Amino acid sequence: MTSEPTAAKFCSKCGAALGTGARFCSGCGTAVGAPDTPSPATPRSWREQLPGLAVLTIFLSAGLILWVGVLQDTGPTATAPRPPGPPPGAVDGSMPSDHPPVGLTDEAKQFLDQMTAKAEAAPSDPAAWKNLAQVQARAAALDPSYGALAAESFRHALNLRPDDADTIRALANVFYDQKQYTEASAQYERYLEIRPDDMNVRTDLATTFLYRQEIDRAIAAYKDIIAARPDFLQAHFNLGLAYEAKGDRTQALAAIAKARDLATDDPTRERIDHVVKELEQRAPGAQPGTARADAPGGAPDSAPAAPPAENYRAAVEQGLRAHPILGLKITRFEWPDDTRVRVLVDKFPMDKMPDSVRNLFRGRLETIIYDAKEQFEIADERTIELVDAASDAVMDRATQ
Repeated sequence: MTSEPTAAKFCSKCGAALGTGARFCSGCGTAVGAPDTPSPATPRSWREQLPGLAVLTIFLSAGLILWVGVLQDTGPTATAPRPPGPPPGAVDGSMPSDHPPVGLTDEAKQFLDQMTAKAEAAPSDPAAWKNLAQVQARAAALDPSYGALAAESFRHALNLRPDDADTIRALANVFYDQKQYTEASAQYERYLEIRPDDMNVRTDLATTFLYRQEIDRAIAAYKDIIAARPDFLQAHFNLGLAYEAKGDRTQALAAIAKARDLATDDPTRERIDHVVKELEQRAPGAQPGTARADAPGGAPDSAPAAPPAENYRAAVEQGLRAHPILGLKITRFEWPDDTRVRVLVDKFPMDKMPDSVRNLFRGRLETIIYDAKEQFEIADERTIELVDAASDAVMDRATQ
């Protein structure tokens, strides 16, 4: 009996023939069988469905997103991811030999290599380079060295299409996440020349001023945004943090109270209440964090312009406080000696964390130790212990 030929399958996105058993298109990177969902207007959003990005998300973050949802039962999704920039010696995208393990799987790296080869084979195709840059920017959340690669890919796309506003904004966001705030400011300003009424980007630009310690400039920019959009919660909230950075506690609390009045859901109000409580426990001039205006959630999760750490202990505590999820769960630090810190946390469900995500989380803790040791030229072994505040049980331990 002669078997009937198998019907050929083609990519719904670009029309390329699909190989047997293929999970994503070799031509454009679209996941096989994935719905043809258009990209939303905000390129930085985690909800985007650019070709290939959905595949990489499956590789990198399916478990992580679910875990974040578990941790965020009392608050919105993390609003301003702040992955650390490449460590010293990694400005070209390489990692030093003693850097702690990164979180990308071999399959994800192979996918990134395929995307890179596809872009390099089409040096005059801005879409190919933009797609590559978006995937690299996503990968940078787990391996910060990809941030520099994403910036270069976005630059290449812009050389081919200089007035692509979405690409300009995406490049600015990469610089923002790498804490290169001068470069981020320049790109946000370039974007606003094309779309001057984008309040999210105007807020992000103002926040780069705050990170650069140009506090009066940030305050003026937030006030301009509020004059144009009195109901824009994020601008009111960040204005409060700018006043706090300036040492004006009264104005800070008034602006944050206005942001709370504008909040439309209990989780956001609870997050703001947490920040107010933290402000009341701090000396004037030290703010707990700002949020990117275009990130989901609209509430702060990380520490921006904290004063430089004076010693290893302070650097580790700052790094832990700045963690987008862990930071809000910390109740106190205990230092039995300089080599070990016990971090007591409240309602932090380590037992619900998949092993793969737990490994990524531990790697982030190791990075905090690594960065603090590098800053203060420490060679001996150091440890972070994560301790449940209610039971005093050690839930996890990171050593570097």
